[in-house]
Amino acid sequence: MVYLVATVANNAELMPALLFSLRGQVAVPDILSEQEMWGVGYFLDDRGLIVRKPASSLDERNSYSIASELRSRMMILCAHQAYSRTEVPPYRFRHWLFGYVGDLDALGRLQTKIMPKLPDFSHDVLGDDHGGRLAHAMFLAELHRAGVLEDVLAEPVLLGQALEKTATTLLRLAPEAGVPELRASFVASNGRMMAISRVGYPLWIREVDGLERLPEGPVDENLHDFQEVAAALQRFRAYAIAMDVLPDMSAWRPMSSRGTTVVDAALQMVELPVQG
Repeated sequence: MVYLVATVANNAELMPALLFSLRGQVAVPDILSEQEMWGVGYFLDDRGLIVRKPASSLDERNSYSIASELRSRMMILCAHQAYSRTEVPPYRFRHWLFGYVGDLDALGRLQTKIMPKLPDFSHDVLGDDHGGRLAHAMFLAELHRAGVLEDVLAEPVLLGQALEKTATTLLRLAPEAGVPELRASFVASNGRMMAISRVGYPLWIREVDGLERLPEGPVDENLHDFQEVAAALQRFRAYAIAMDVLPDMSAWRPMSSRGTTVVDAALQMVELPVQG
């Protein structure tokens, strides 16, 4: 099982404040294993980057603990029971990040069948019969077929459609891997948009309209830039997506268990038609 939190915001500098505010809202699963690893994907100058750490090295098991020093408008954060750092999502390919929630291990049995149908470049991201990395390679192949793999300015809907096609294909092929009903969700971003596809695994989403404080505490009125910081907190906008939230979190709403949602850099949200 993989743990997932994804965020899209209008201000990279205040992303740590958003993650700090989510600590008491997003549910964190029990310790997965002694090999539990956490990973965060983020963007710097349009480049997708990854940080991975053992859970044992974190002060707390939450998104803020691993990403408190990072500044990015879009992030994908995951935790996974893994025996090597490279197994832990999210995964990176050029300016693309890809994460997921759910148990995809069984889908690795499909790799021998699917691999010959994938473009050669996508073979570089495959693991040894690893279902999560196979899903990543299939997504990159869909971007390639649509002609948008290298086009960072492509319409966000086109990028979302590639993720929707990937989810639909995995849903169709899952029974061949002994999975009669696939339950997973996928998240992808190029730093300018984020797409979220659900296949039987519902997620939670919250629209954030302003922040009350910085991680270190309320803004000190004696600061010379107090008004500027306070205004930035008030103007802050974001969407947060999580696999689970704590009880009585009325600000969060469940996303449908099947569908694809696209959020662009202006925080405009579009729901795409389900394929298949």
